[in-house]
Amino acid sequence: MGANRVRLLYNPASGSGRGARAIVGIRAAFARCGFTDVRATRHAGDEARLVAEAITDGVETLVVAGGDGTWSNCAVPLARAGCPARLAILAAGTGNDFAKNLGTPPRDARTLAERLADGGVTERRVDMGRVDDIWFLNVAGMGFDVACNAAAERLRPLPGAPRYVAAALAELEFITHPKVDALLVSGPHAVANRARLAQELASALRAYLRSGEGAA
Repeated sequence: MGANRVRLLYNPASGSGRGARAIVGIRAAFARCGFTDVRATRHAGDEARLVAEAITDGVETLVVAGGDGTWSNCAVPLARAGCPARLAILAAGTGNDFAKNLGTPPRDARTLAERLADGGVTERRVDMGRVDDIWFLNVAGMGFDVACNAAAERLRPLPGAPRYVAAALAELEFITHPKVDALLVSGPHAVANRARLAQELASALRAYLRSGEGAA
């Protein structure tokens, strides 16, 4: 694949700064294969601008180094635009749940770069979800799931898995004493596009990436 058709996008803030640290090795691995087009997000939500630029520039493969939020923020505008560009992912986030469900080495930048260079990369089509006009790649949560994510944000000094465990323990009261303004569903739910959710804390066992079905 031509070097001008592959672009590397990374989020330096993902994984509490893991993205900024990981890009050094990722950039070197891709440069060895002739891929030198690298762009970084400047602030939260900046993925939309970078994806729009990639579409305008005719990028065929957008390699995204980040976490679940960064990947979703790139996949959604690509899908909304009906763009045929491929999305390749490298894990540099906190949970990286979507990469785990793909079952591929999410941090092997060298192999990914080599496969893109020799045309040996394997493509997979996956589902996306939508709630009203909100699209998502990973999961749409409510109730306990949202409470845990909010708590995890407040615990950012902690690393990935311990942070989610601590957040879940801190919000256990939510299960028996829900704090909601309006009753939308019966019990805590998460609409998932894949089986793993928030590290290993919960599972949507009937969700499959390519089934056309989700689970709640």
